[in-house]
Amino acid sequence: MAPTTSAVFGRSRRTWAFLTLGILSLLLVPVMRSAHADTVSATITTVGTAPGALAVNPVTNKVYLSASGQVTVIDGATNAVTHMAAGINPSAIAVNTVTNKIYVANADSNDVTVFNGVTNATATVGVDASPVALAVNETTNKIYVANQVSNTVSVIDGATNGVTPVAVGSSPEAVGVNATTNKI
Repeated sequence: MAPTTSAVFGRSRRTWAFLTLGILSLLLVPVMRSAHADTVSATITTVGTAPGALAVNPVTNKVYLSASGQVTVIDGATNAVTHMAAGINPSAIAVNTVTNKIYVANADSNDVTVFNGVTNATATVGVDASPVALAVNETTNKIYVANQVSNTVSVIDGATNGVTPVAVGSSPEAVGVNATTNKI
């Protein structure tokens, strides 16, 4: 089966291409950009199977990928790979570059795993049923979690991990934030 590009994102001259090879394998490829051509600089195949979500912290040059029920962390400078446990069915990842915390929505365990990007320490924050999307407001240090089954958005205080649920319309599947206006 031919690979299909699921997401492409970049930082300066380096772009990461996230390729899915069928439904059970994954290839993460850092691509070096130049004025004349794009070239593959490395192939990273130890990231797991069944990719679910992808986020990057351009400040630390780390890539976060959910696959195989875990979060794979790739150091963009060295391509070193580490794996960290998450909840059941990690479905979304968001990064707060100011606090260097990584938030992973776990759709089947109804919680969010919070990773400290410096120490790799984790915390688990309970939210409503079936969290499927995340957005971070770095200005207010609030994290918004769309809970599809419970028809709510959980607002997590990034400083305390306290949670406030807010009722919304039926089956929210996405959430976004404008940090300038603080509109969700």
